[in-house]
Amino acid sequence: MTSMNGGWRPGSAPGPRLRRCLARSGSAGGHAAVLDLLAEARRTGDPMARADALSLAHHCVLGPGHGALRLELATELIGEASRTGRRGDLLMGLLWHAVDLFLVGDPHAERSLRELRGLLAGRDHLAAGFVLGSLEVMLAIRHGRFEEAEKLAAECARRGEHAGDAAATGWYAAQLGTIRWYQGRVAECLSALTELVGYPLISPMDNACYAGLAIAAAGAGDWRLAEGRWPGCAPASRRGRRGRTPGFSRCTGSPRSGTCSGTPTPPISLGWARLKEHTAPSAVVISISLAPQ
Repeated sequence: MTSMNGGWRPGSAPGPRLRRCLARSGSAGGHAAVLDLLAEARRTGDPMARADALSLAHHCVLGPGHGALRLELATELIGEASRTGRRGDLLMGLLWHAVDLFLVGDPHAERSLRELRGLLAGRDHLAAGFVLGSLEVMLAIRHGRFEEAEKLAAECARRGEHAGDAAATGWYAAQLGTIRWYQGRVAECLSALTELVGYPLISPMDNACYAGLAIAAAGAGDWRLAEGRWPGCAPASRRGRRGRTPGFSRCTGSPRSGTCSGTPTPPISLGWARLKEHTAPSAVVISISLAPQ
C-alpha cells in the first residue's frame, strides 16, 4: 500500500510505526492500532503522513459495519490529495470512494467512476487501473453482458499481472466463476479451481478457492469432493427430511447475503456468495459482482 503513494516522507513521526503496524495488521486484528496511528498522523503537519495513514486505515476497516467509516476515510483522502500533490492519493481516494459506494448499494455509485475513468484515460496508473478494470467486469456481469465481461476479465488479469498484484489470479477465478455461474456452466470451473487451491500465492487467510471448488464440484455432481471441501454442501436427496427443496441444499451456515439477491436458484447462490464473502480483503470489490442491479 505504501508503494502506491511512494512511501512516507523522511522524518514523518508515524512512519516507522505505521510500517510495523502494516506488517502485523493482517494477523493480529490490528485495525484499532491503525486508527490510533491515523489519529496521530492527523495531529502532525505532514499531509503525506496523513494520506498514507488514511490509505492504510481504509484497508483495515473492511467489515460489514465499517461502510460509513470507509466512505469518510476515502473522502478525506481525496481532500488530502490536494495538499500532498501526489496523483496516486487522488486516484486511490476516488477509487475507494467508488468501491465504498458500490458496497453500500448507493444508486450513484456507477456515476462516481466517471472522474476516475477520465483521469486514467489521460495517464494510466497500474494499481488503480487494475481495480477499475475489475469494476468494469462487475458492471458487465450486472448488465448480463457475459461475453464482454469474460473479455474484460482476461484483460483485467493481464493488467494485474503487469502491476505485480498477487491477487490477480484469484480475482480472475472469482470473475470467471461468477460468469460461469450465471451462464449455468459453473461445473466447467472444476479443473481450474482444483489447480487454484494449490496456488502458492493465495493468502493463507483466503478460503474462497475451497468454497468455490465445492460449488463447482456440486455443479458437476461430485458430491464427495463438494462435501470434503465445504461440509454441509450436499444434495437434498442425501439430507433426509431436512432436504425439502429439490436439487441442492443450502451450505451450512451460509449468510443470507444481499450479494445473491436476484439469482434464480438460492441454494447454490448462497454457497457462491459465501465463497465471495470469504475472499481476502484485497478481493472484496469482486464480491459485489453478484448483486444484480
